[in-house]
Amino acid sequence: LFSIWICEKASADLLEKDHSSIVIDELAGMWVALLPALYMTSQTSRTSYAVLAFIFFRIFDIWKPFPISYFDTNFKNGFGIVLDDLIAGVLATIPAMVLIYLGFL
Repeated sequence: LFSIWICEKASADLLEKDHSSIVIDELAGMWVALLPALYMTSQTSRTSYAVLAFIFFRIFDIWKPFPISYFDTNFKNGFGIVLDDLIAGVLATIPAMVLIYLGFL
């Protein structure tokens, strides 16, 4: 909620609402992507998962597949700025967890 408020205030006078200088939304998305690491039992799996989650989060955040693209284009306010990164964080957990639990890393 704090990120939404900050993004709303920071983007109020900007022409490009989701400007690259606003990074608190990226931080919120990464926190979401890293939540499953709290439940992993070994340091190796936590570290591997964190690296994979970061890579997949950046891929989803840059490519913006649906539904990320929907929120990115239709909500040009603090809510939309943060929500597209939160969705990218949720989507990043899926391939990262699959790779970890299948034992690829």
